[in-house]
Amino acid sequence: MKKYLISVFSAFLLFTNIYSLTLQEIRDDIRIKIGDSKTDTNNRSWSDTTLNARINMVQDVIARETLCIQARISTPTVTNQREYDYNADVIAPFRLSYYIDDSDPPAYERLEWYTIAALDKEDNGEWEDLTPGLPTKYYERGHKYGLSIRPSSVYASTYAVQIDYYKKPDTLTVDTTAPFDADIMLYPYHELIIKGVVIMCLEDERGSNVNDLKTEYWALINKMSAELKSKRDKGIWK
Repeated sequence: MKKYLISVFSAFLLFTNIYSLTLQEIRDDIRIKIGDSKTDTNNRSWSDTTLNARINMVQDVIARETLCIQARISTPTVTNQREYDYNADVIAPFRLSYYIDDSDPPAYERLEWYTIAALDKEDNGEWEDLTPGLPTKYYERGHKYGLSIRPSSVYASTYAVQIDYYKKPDTLTVDTTAPFDADIMLYPYHELIIKGVVIMCLEDERGSNVNDLKTEYWALINKMSAELKSKRDKGIWK
């Protein structure tokens, strides 16, 4: 059994795939590796629905651990309203900026991030009562972000706040769709999803001790995270 598990995982040691894998291709490869590719679908141990759920679960875990998907959205503000919800697909924001009034084409200026304690200290605890105007700072409270100062009617608009963030991937539901929002730069990491689901299935059906495989798997996720971080850190920082 140990030799079988090692042979299943040995092909996963390097990120060599340069082509996109679809949901169906990922599912088919998983079935081959766990010995569940019977023609008679009624005799399979795992249904497509179960494998799809696990594929999406692993995809989400990888995205959260590696912060591999970046996105940008512009959201509205309301006159005198301080706090707003982050979208459900936000894992973590890394930049918030505010629309520069009358700029054409639209331009944004970065908001400074503050803790609530820092706002209290800077404005003697009175920042919530400041006269509305142009926001220059933001803070976070759970799944919300707040603006200081509150936007006045002059500065509230449909696309007032621009948010750059690490994104949760879209759920894979159609067999022809690709993981990680079909980001071409992430093609080499599609196989990590296969690895994760294979481990889950082997652990379920065979009752095997897959701790060594999990250790190798998390080492590969850390490798992916380091590679992506290295790409993000390129450039000149001042």
